[in-house]
Amino acid sequence: MALSDLKFIFWFLPVFMIIYVLAGAKLKRIVLPVSGLCFYCFGAGIPGLIFYIGSALLNYVSAILISKTAGGIKKLILILTLLVNSGVLLFFKYANLISVIIPEGFGFRSVLPELVMPLGISFYTFSFASYVIDVYRGTIAADRDIITYSGYAAFFPKLISGPIVKYGEMQEKLKSCGTTRENIEEGFCTFVIGFGMKVLIADSLAPVWEHILSIGFESISTPLAWIGALSFSLRLYFDFNGYSLMAMGIGKMCGFDLPANFDLPYLSRSISEFWRRWHITLGTWFRDYVYIPLGGSKNGKLRLILSLSAVWLCTGIWHGSTFNYILWGLCLLTFILLERFLLNGFLEKHPAAAHFYVCFVIVQTWVVFAIPDIRDIGNYFTRLYPFLRKANEFVYFQDYVEVLKSKWPFLAAGIFFCLPFFRKWYEKNRKSPVVTVMLFVVFWASVYMIAKQGSNPFMYCSF
Repeated sequence: MALSDLKFIFWFLPVFMIIYVLAGAKLKRIVLPVSGLCFYCFGAGIPGLIFYIGSALLNYVSAILISKTAGGIKKLILILTLLVNSGVLLFFKYANLISVIIPEGFGFRSVLPELVMPLGISFYTFSFASYVIDVYRGTIAADRDIITYSGYAAFFPKLISGPIVKYGEMQEKLKSCGTTRENIEEGFCTFVIGFGMKVLIADSLAPVWEHILSIGFESISTPLAWIGALSFSLRLYFDFNGYSLMAMGIGKMCGFDLPANFDLPYLSRSISEFWRRWHITLGTWFRDYVYIPLGGSKNGKLRLILSLSAVWLCTGIWHGSTFNYILWGLCLLTFILLERFLLNGFLEKHPAAAHFYVCFVIVQTWVVFAIPDIRDIGNYFTRLYPFLRKANEFVYFQDYVEVLKSKWPFLAAGIFFCLPFFRKWYEKNRKSPVVTVMLFVVFWASVYMIAKQGSNPFMYCSF
């Protein structure tokens, strides 16, 4: 059950909110984890739920043990806990890849196809890891109150696709759960905006990429190749940002201020800035637990290169089990290093060129991100740049016309909502009746679209 499912919107969420609002402060603390476990069970089933609870309890116990010990034992417990967390995550992510690499005679393949990656494992594993590390560092105290910890671990808005929230950001609120009418109103408005981004823009652009897949990368025209890259870039942004806003909205309705995951990334003037504005909580996680511990930018150029390389290798591995994600991470690492050592001065002096450069590069990196097969990536780039190889005889050079005729309003809307105008207008007029009417229309238009066509799953749920 996704946040955009009609069952969630018209059944789970209203029932949860009624119970949560009517419950007393102590009962609210129990409602949060129970509702989260129910929500997760709907999506992952009983086996997935059991696995998730086991992971949560492992980190709960480990944090308490870390807080009670010192020296080498304390460090050993942390290392073992992180090895289990990362080992399980890597196993589930890379099981299929291992089954392809290892010869059949080893008998490994017969086991792996039966494995299903636990829902949201990438997100909740990083949340648990941050909790244990912060306890080890002394940033926060291990919470022996299992109810408070469970409220954090099973807070359903962030459970499947983030944002990745640190325990310290929720701890105090979890001990005294409460909300107000203003919180509920503001949160629901944020939820509706995210709902509209997901359904009206992201889902409307999804058929463009599916159409290209049906034609075959070698047989599309160059205009359609660029339209496809642009539409995928916009779709990914509005799909994931839509989810993040819906999660933030529900969090606000419950009285929690979940961190923003996006900050108009396509307005960036460098690839480095883009990744400070895109999936902010994941970037913050890698900064705090990988980049800075490895030395960051304060210990010379070689240490900087090592730190950035580790971050982007880990980022690629985190996103998926096919080689294109590693290649994608290496591409971004290359541009970030070029900016650090060569391009930053030029980009700072020429903001218009910097904006164009970011959009031009990022759209193409999303092509690498989207296509699992390395050969298919090569084929796609020969259509983006037809001078690299002569087009085959099956290319229909007017194939982009029909796509533009049907999808230009959604492409235009996507580009417009990547700009700051709507956000500034909304912040200024959020209590206006005009905004109320607009959100009413957006909500019911989104409901109609789902009822008519169904809802695509959130793209980041597969990570």
